[in-house]
Amino acid sequence: MPNPYLMLVIAVVICLMLPIAWFSPRSHGFRRTTGVIYLGITLCLVGYPLAATVYHLVSDPGLRSAVPSRFAFSLHRSLSSKLPDYIERRIESKVASTLNRFQITATESPVYGAFFYLQAVERLQEQWLADPSLSKEAPAVTGADAIEASLRIMLDPDHAHWIRAYWGEDHMTEENCFYRMLVIGCITSHHNLTKETRHLPLLKTTVEDLVKEIDSSSTGLIDDYPDQCFPCDVVCCIAMIEHASKALGEDRSGWAKQAMTRVMENFPSGLPPYMAHAPTGAAQEPSRGCTNGFFFTYSAGLAPDDSPVWYRAYVDEFWQENLLAAGWREFSNESDAPP
Repeated sequence: MPNPYLMLVIAVVICLMLPIAWFSPRSHGFRRTTGVIYLGITLCLVGYPLAATVYHLVSDPGLRSAVPSRFAFSLHRSLSSKLPDYIERRIESKVASTLNRFQITATESPVYGAFFYLQAVERLQEQWLADPSLSKEAPAVTGADAIEASLRIMLDPDHAHWIRAYWGEDHMTEENCFYRMLVIGCITSHHNLTKETRHLPLLKTTVEDLVKEIDSSSTGLIDDYPDQCFPCDVVCCIAMIEHASKALGEDRSGWAKQAMTRVMENFPSGLPPYMAHAPTGAAQEPSRGCTNGFFFTYSAGLAPDDSPVWYRAYVDEFWQENLLAAGWREFSNESDAPP
């Protein structure tokens, strides 16, 4: 990793060269040198990224169509080489035990990131098994250290400090949808990638308890935190339970589809709200882009017949194009909120 202090010194020197050159009209040699330096900087910061982008777009069909992307495997290797050191430093620092529950990014992101990493590696591994030409080595091999580190941070007691502030020491037997969803997803992906069985008893206990929580809810909704229910997290939780059941030698596909139906019956429009009141199913905040993207990652597997209809509504309300850009809005175009 480049020395940040050296980079700062270089940046200051370069920034000083421009006014010096500007106020030195007779120093033609200095001006030429300055011009060469700025040309080099432009090529590095603009030319190289542009060339690399064009190269990958031209050479990688996966960036232009719905086929596996070789660039994704390259990105996986790069990320996997960096994660273990970061995670070890994070755990050893004990900083997680000093954070309060209102420091959302600092508390949620490390374990949420571990969840997404393990989910992504599992998908890449499936693609590689179907087509080994996508990468010289299997993602489970190139990411072996990062896979272990990701589960380690997920199960690290200090990184559950913030969730204990919400649910207490019994956090693994309370509703606690979001955190336990992450635990289930991480253990399942880790097991599927490594065949390690050491954590399966914890997985089984967590799955069974969450199934009871969801089944006992009159609406099929449960809270992430006390009086804070995020329906899209419940949908992900249902998907993680179904996925985990296969690792446990069970079949909960029928249960998962019924649980999904119960959740979505609360929202006739088809798009789940950002937040809802779990006991009644009443929406507390409108549907939002950040959670809808998460929702549609799992909805097709849980409700294959209804998901295309919901997605059409999502496109109609949240997709926006103009002369300069195209992308998803955070708030519906039918609301008064900004994009």
